[in-house]
Parts: sequence; C-alpha cells; structure tokens
Amino acid sequence: MFRSRHNHHPLSIIFVKPDPDAIQATLHRLAQEVQQTMLSGYVINNMARTLRKYLRPTDLILEQRDQGRFIIVCPETNAAESKLVVEYIECVAMEQLGTPIAYGTATFPDEAVTFEELMRWAEAALHGSNGKSAALTLP
Repeated sequence: MFRSRHNHHPLSIIFVKPDPDAIQATLHRLAQEVQQTMLSGYVINNMARTLRKYLRPTDLILEQRDQGRFIIVCPETNAAESKLVVEYIECVAMEQLGTPIAYGTATFPDEAVTFEELMRWAEAALHGSNGKSAALTLP
C-alpha cells in the first residue's frame, strides 16, 4: 500500500470464494475421486499379493502403479503356455478378488526380439490393436 501511494501505482484487492451452489457438487466429485483412488490402491495391493502367491517362482512380477497394471515376465514360456498362464490368472483374479482382468501378451521370438518390442506388442494387445494377447491391467 505504501509503495503504491508513494509511486502512484495502482493496487487492486480481489476477493475470491467458491460459489456456494457449486461447493456441494465439488465435494461430491472430490469424494468420488478419493473413493476411486482408495479402491484402486486396495485392488492393486490385493492383486499384487495374489499374483505373488499364485504365480510360479520363476515368474517376475513388475508393478507399474502409475498405470495401474503389472508386467509379468515368464521365462521359458511360449505363446500357448502364456495363454494358460493368463487363463489361470483370470480364474484366480475372479475367485480371490472378484475382479476381471484385461491383458495383452507378447512372446519372444514370435512377436518381437527385444524387451522393448515385447512391451510395445503386449501393450498394443492390451489396448486391442493387434489381437495378440506380458502386461496385465485392472479394469
């Protein structure tokens, strides 16, 4: 205030408050977001525990929490065997968690020869773009 008076510069004061009519809608939306985040975290944690319990000791389970999915690396597993693993995971997820899964798989060397390419193939399959079916995601 002193500086504005002394230098003859303008000064503004602005009051801001939420619209009282919108507060209820905003609270409802925020409560839903918090519920969804908590539920998603709960499902992810249970899925991780279940996968660790029911998959083979040689399978490597990597979590991509930011994308809400797991990458399962299955050594010595061809395409037909990976289909069996997915079917097993589907059954276990429904029985133990009551959660259906979405999945995409890729097999070395049938679809790709590098890990990055396998990741791309599996992700594309997850999103349904190439019909192939290591990534696992929650709905």
